[in-house]
Amino acid sequence: MHTFTRDTGTLTKQDAVVWGGIREISRIESQKGLCQIRNFVDRHSLTNVLVVNAPKRFDLRAHSCVNCEVNAFNRKLDKHMKSFQNESDL
Repeated sequence: MHTFTRDTGTLTKQDAVVWGGIREISRIESQKGLCQIRNFVDRHSLTNVLVVNAPKRFDLRAHSCVNCEVNAFNRKLDKHMKSFQNESDL
């Protein structure tokens, strides 16, 4: 929480925060979500974008298939976002 507060403390109206996921991540939907986030960051190249990884489901076991997919989604999201200079992630 301290990292998020520190990173968002200097945001202005020219900045955008993208929460990198949804509550229901599945193999099919996560690929669509990655594509949409990548397109958003690409279209808003003059805007500073802060991408926040998808949260794990704490109501499920750590090694459940959903949490494994969340981990895979976050790894892919980090990999996709490295090519953008206007992006920062938490």
